[in-house]
Amino acid sequence: MLKHFRNPRVKTLHKIAISFNMTLSEFLDFQELNDYDFDNEQDND
Repeated sequence: MLKHFRNPRVKTLHKIAISFNMTLSEFLDFQELNDYDFDNEQDND
């Protein structure tokens, strides 16, 4: 069964960051994420 996940967990993001030799905070530090308003996002889980 093939699953597509839209919301990666922190553990997954940490593994990706480590593969780029970055910390999680360095990996997630970009302007689009800093400007994003999470309060207006609908959670469909």
